[in-house]
Amino acid sequence: MNKPLRIVLILLLALLLGFWLYSHIEAYTEEVDSGYQGQARTNFLLAADYFLREMGQQTEKYQPYDRHQKLPEINDTLLIPGQRISMGSRRSAALLNWVNAGGHLIVTAKSYREGDTKIRDHLLDPLGVQVNWLVESDTFEDENPVSVGLPGDDDFWLVDFVNYQVMEIDETKHSQINWKLESGNNIHAVQFKQGNGLLTVLTDMRMFRNPYIDSYDHAAFLWLLVNEQNAEGVFYYSLYENKMSLLQWLWQNALLLMISMCILLLLVMWMIIPRFGPLININKPVRRQFIEHLTAAGNYAWRQGYYASLLHEIRTALLQDIQLKYPEVNSKSRQEQLRYFAETSGMQQSAIEQAMFDTSADKAQGFVSKIKILEKLRKNL
Repeated sequence: MNKPLRIVLILLLALLLGFWLYSHIEAYTEEVDSGYQGQARTNFLLAADYFLREMGQQTEKYQPYDRHQKLPEINDTLLIPGQRISMGSRRSAALLNWVNAGGHLIVTAKSYREGDTKIRDHLLDPLGVQVNWLVESDTFEDENPVSVGLPGDDDFWLVDFVNYQVMEIDETKHSQINWKLESGNNIHAVQFKQGNGLLTVLTDMRMFRNPYIDSYDHAAFLWLLVNEQNAEGVFYYSLYENKMSLLQWLWQNALLLMISMCILLLLVMWMIIPRFGPLININKPVRRQFIEHLTAAGNYAWRQGYYASLLHEIRTALLQDIQLKYPEVNSKSRQEQLRYFAETSGMQQSAIEQAMFDTSADKAQGFVSKIKILEKLRKNL
């Protein structure tokens, strides 16, 4: 089969394959829920934010737990979800002062199960407000919304409060209450008049989150709370209860200590990090021979008057060598030993006797001569 024919057959097969694919493959579109993306993954109030902006309301995020964060202006609205565990007495007092001046604060009360240890709430304890759990959430059917009616409104709204969380208000603590949202005997929301401002307390804010804001009358309920004072203010909201780290707290409250620690760290790093560059020329110590050390030690012993000790050490070493090489000499008398040493070394017997047994060596010449005789005797033996 020649080459042109093969090319024609390949093109024909390709056309047949393309026609078969075109006739058997059908294109269709399928929507897959991939969850929240972008800002919606971290901002659970993003849908509520978009809704308020579409309604012409100005919205901004807020950090209520940062003491450097400025308070909103008068007639603004601030929504704080969560239980405000990180909010201390000073920040709570500042928020209450802002409310008394004319602000509108929307919060939730801390919820407690039976037997839980209660934590002090600097914001709501003076008003005697807390939230209790009726039963455990995993055994309570939370499917039906709560039908609530607002003062001055003939219609009832459906708001999906968490049914097993109800509010308890201490009536002995006198506070001016504008309205309550009740379902039967259970209270789910209350609004207090505080000075020139408003304080709204909800059992929960689940209805304002992204998955629930478009259900029932949740969006309308939020719009009503934001415009409670009929003022063109800004709606501020926080997301997470950011706790201040220990390092941030130290920088803000112990600045001098942190500066001192940084200086100390730099000094320690300067000491332990190896330095680069040429080495400093340090003079090496003078190394002497062993004979020089031995001479110095002998001179010191001589100056201290240890003559007998020096002779004794040399004589003891010589006698040990003789005992090892000529053990039969030890059984002889001193005169016989001296005679044997004299015959072996070729030295006079009197000189050997004086070198081995005379202890007087107070003069340098006599000491040196005795040392020479003992050394010569050791070599000859």
